[in-house]
Amino acid sequence: MDSPVVTVNPDDNKFIKVVWIEPYNGSDAIIEYKVLFKSVDKQYYTTNECVSAVPTLTTECLVAMTTLMAPPFSLPYYQTVKVIA
Repeated sequence: MDSPVVTVNPDDNKFIKVVWIEPYNGSDAIIEYKVLFKSVDKQYYTTNECVSAVPTLTTECLVAMTTLMAPPFSLPYYQTVKVIA
């Protein structure tokens, strides 16, 4: 599966946008995506801003920079954001 693409909103730099491609599902229904962000302590955590489940299953989400700068992520402002989906 391709890695998610992370971009910063160039208009205000207050949000990042995470976009991923729907993976091959082998004819099974995908019922949920989990998007995990790597924190300063090198652990991966999710955020409520990237919860996607049926019936509104989507392959993108917006996350506030303030969310990623707060615990448990605690990322510095210019830190590269690493994501798995």
